[in-house]
Amino acid sequence: MSTLRGHGGRRFDYGCGAVPAVVNSDILEYDLPAAVSQEQARELAVEQCTFCSDIVYQGVGSLFALVKLLADSSVWYFWWD
Repeated sequence: MSTLRGHGGRRFDYGCGAVPAVVNSDILEYDLPAAVSQEQARELAVEQCTFCSDIVYQGVGSLFALVKLLADSSVWYFWWD
């Protein structure tokens, strides 16, 4: 299982083969070999919103939209103001 340590040391354990692609003071991005399942996307969306609420409240607009984005994408994107 792949263990990813995000900004602030938070762990993301999804075993999806995600690798850090971009890391700077306000962006954290992981590339995956393929999009995650719908179930994993739901779990990740809750984690991601808790960890980085800007992605929902200033970005995609809802947790449902984030789930869809994660299930359709091979990139996990986190950002802060």
